[in-house]
Amino acid sequence: MVAEALSSGAASPASLSLAEESVAVLRAMVRVGLAMIETLPAACAEEGARAEASRAYDRITRSMRLSLALAGKLQAEAEASPAAQAARAAEQTRINRQASGFVAKDTTAFIVEQVVEAEVGERLTEREGERLLAGMYAEMNAADDLEEFADRPVVESVAMVCEALGLAFDPADWLDEDWIDDDWRDWARRGWGVFARREPAAEAPEISPSG
Repeated sequence: MVAEALSSGAASPASLSLAEESVAVLRAMVRVGLAMIETLPAACAEEGARAEASRAYDRITRSMRLSLALAGKLQAEAEASPAAQAARAAEQTRINRQASGFVAKDTTAFIVEQVVEAEVGERLTEREGERLLAGMYAEMNAADDLEEFADRPVVESVAMVCEALGLAFDPADWLDEDWIDDDWRDWARRGWGVFARREPAAEAPEISPSG
């Protein structure tokens, strides 16, 4: 009878989620408990076995109650899981994009620093270079645009910042650096993102870099 209880209603594990499989196992345990309770009257008929049968009944029914409660909880979680999983996946995607954007933004700032340093002494004075970087960091720190940086190749972001700062920039000038990637090489090959230097605005604000 116990064996029949275990085998009845069995489902293919391959067709069940972990929560559904757990519920199925708990329900099978309840069926086993019922089958065991049915054997207790015969056990009670034996002399001196009533007390033991009573304790067995208490243990079995307690296990059944716990199994039913846990099965109900798992079933509720399984039914709610598609929406919950979708929400968790969306939040994780957002976090991942923010993290990628942070890395891309930080990398962009680092490369623009190299561009400015290369210009200082040749086309820029040291004071002009400091002022340009101060303005860049002030804007970058104020802008909530991490996802935009995540969506763009770093070379495109560098080109945009250099153009905004009036810096001369050509991706092909930096092909020997170890931080370039395939997008950078593609832009250099196509001649994209090439800007001539513009004179920086005289009224550019004096802001201490915070990046």
